[in-house]
Amino acid sequence: MNKRFDAISLGELVVEFFRKEIDIPFDKPGDIVGPFPSGAPAIFIDTMAKLNTKCGFIGTVGNDEFADCIIRRLQRDNVDVSRIMKLDGVTTGTAFTAYFSNGSRKFIYHISDAAPGRFSPEHIEEEYIKSSRWLHISGNVLAFSDSAREAIIKATRVAAQNDIPISLDPNMRLEMMKKEEIETLLRPILEKTALFLPSKGEIECITGSEDEYQGAEELLNQGIQVVARKEGENGCTIFTKDERIHINAFDKVNVIDPTGCGDSFSAAFVYGFLQGWTFERIGFFANAVGSITATRRGAMEGIKSLEEVSLFLKNSERR
Repeated sequence: MNKRFDAISLGELVVEFFRKEIDIPFDKPGDIVGPFPSGAPAIFIDTMAKLNTKCGFIGTVGNDEFADCIIRRLQRDNVDVSRIMKLDGVTTGTAFTAYFSNGSRKFIYHISDAAPGRFSPEHIEEEYIKSSRWLHISGNVLAFSDSAREAIIKATRVAAQNDIPISLDPNMRLEMMKKEEIETLLRPILEKTALFLPSKGEIECITGSEDEYQGAEELLNQGIQVVARKEGENGCTIFTKDERIHINAFDKVNVIDPTGCGDSFSAAFVYGFLQGWTFERIGFFANAVGSITATRRGAMEGIKSLEEVSLFLKNSERR
């Protein structure tokens, strides 16, 4: 069966605002820049599209200029936006980010009471899901509202029933979800996941294992085919039942804004997986995409094209 899309993602569409300077908490006056189109699954799908793949997105926005900002960017990068619905009576979601010199970030979200919180099963068209080779889920969407969670569960059920592989980035946001409820929220999706894409620390939070290597093995024994742990400046580690591969990060990356790096990494990993590459090549490529994203301010301001990534790989060195 011919597929219309290489990948589809769904759920979170927001505009993001950033503190212009570091170490300025939100309870103090200070300059803010934005809006930048954002939302973890939207960053993922936008990156996939810039890697010359056919992509679509399902989500909800308000009937406002912030929505236009997001949709315009996705359209520019050739993401199909025909299943992005504008809702009256609610605003498009917003996120505010502050950076600190110790490397930490602070977030304030307006999501659950905005358009992303109105995302529901009625927005999931089964034939649209069936038209894709891949479905990507960002776990934070499960915490937006009961209806958003039901929409994600419906989408994954349709994908699983039609043998469409699912990738899951837990994307845990403790500003939205309690630590003790994370495993419960993710469990219905984990059971159908082929590729799991956690950041460092998320495996322990989900499995309860302080040894993340042991936690990864536990997830593989539950049916997940691949666990790719994102480790930022330390690269990534890929786990399968047969092997464990660590891929070093790149030297001399001028980090400007880490927002969206993990989502871009995930997109690059899925891209390589769809190409049938070796895991070492996939990890190398995904690290490169994440590194490029870190050098630009704004979650969707990362890579420009597949050609740019190829040039970066040609001219860069790993640690």
